Amino acid sequence: MFERRYFIVAQNFHGTTLLSKLLNDHPAVVSLGDTYPSNRLDQICGCGEPVSSCRFWNAVADDVGSERYRACSHLLPDYPRIVGGGGDRVLYNFLRPGMLSRLIPGVDRKTFARDFEAFEASVHKHGGRPEATVFVDGVKSISRVYALMAAGVRVDGVIHLYRDPGDYIKSTMKQKGNSWRVLLQQLVMYRLFHRLARRTAAWVPYRSVTYEGLADDPVGTLNVLFRFLRVTPKPVAELVLHKREEPWHFMGNASLFGFDGTIRRRRYELSASERRMTRLLAGRYDWEKIHLASRP
Repeated sequence: MFERRYFIVAQNFHGTTLLSKLLNDHPAVVSLGDTYPSNRLDQICGCGEPVSSCRFWNAVADDVGSERYRACSHLLPDYPRIVGGGGDRVLYNFLRPGMLSRLIPGVDRKTFARDFEAFEASVHKHGGRPEATVFVDGVKSISRVYALMAAGVRVDGVIHLYRDPGDYIKSTMKQKGNSWRVLLQQLVMYRLFHRLARRTAAWVPYRSVTYEGLADDPVGTLNVLFRFLRVTPKPVAELVLHKREEPWHFMGNASLFGFDGTIRRRRYELSASERRMTRLLAGRYDWEKIHLASRP
């Protein structure tokens, strides 16, 4: 079993899979990118096989009894049902874990906790990393962290990953459409998400880092994170060059199939009006200050 568990909270297009890759290269850490495979499509695992054919994910699915959750969007549900639909998303985002624990039926809390712990144990058993002591979950959901806390699952810490809002919004618009509606909606969501993510520091050890810090100072950023995870820091070159017998069974950005250790900052040009709206809606972004924020 893993001795400690941590959770990455971040939005899409923030570099979560890259961060998971670098953490997973440490011999004491297991991190699987977005972590849970989708039930909606047959994703390609980091080993190169479809999830449906992957030995690792089939073993994990059998261990946790995931057939019970075929109607869910992922291998296991993100949180227990309270009222259903969008109402649950609101409750899990805005209520404290203590209050959530009173709203979730007792049998559902126990099942949710038992499923997660079975999943974690199965990852340790089948991941080919018996020496690993730390699991870093990359599902990214704040709601899921609160649900686990409400269910009585120990959370040893949260890694809050930021990215420059201008680069984030342009990446998002490339996928969702280049319109003012998308721009305004996603900037508001960005500000709300990061405000809620910072709130996790009220209940668990917390460390914030930025994609820009990871790109500009990978050694310093990773050393800070390894100390937060309570493992011995390792040089980036040593992490990337170290070859393992077991492939990395990650879910997430397929561009990391051939990752060579180079971390690139993608900078996008915003128009003057886009810059004004980004500053107004997303809030001030001082990545050097954010990069150093923590609560031990």
